[in-house]
Amino acid sequence: MIQDNELIMLILGIGVLALTIIYKAEIKRIFGWKNLISSYYLLLAAWVSTVAEAFLWNFYLNLAEHLCYSASAVALAVWCFRASFSNKRIVQ
Repeated sequence: MIQDNELIMLILGIGVLALTIIYKAEIKRIFGWKNLISSYYLLLAAWVSTVAEAFLWNFYLNLAEHLCYSASAVALAVWCFRASFSNKRIVQ
């Protein structure tokens, strides 16, 4: 069964995905943007897995959801680490 908040997060996440596509040139100005965007894409994949697990492959999509959450956190931590120890400005 899909919970309301899971569906709303997916809809909002797809909206932000559209914004990342539209404003890709501006996003590329952010230091370490690949780590930051990959973290977001993994988070979005986790939200998709959350909603999809209600329909099929419950165990595997639940596993994929939690792996995506973990990988997203690692990618964001790498970005934070690189940004905090860099001599460059965050937005150039």
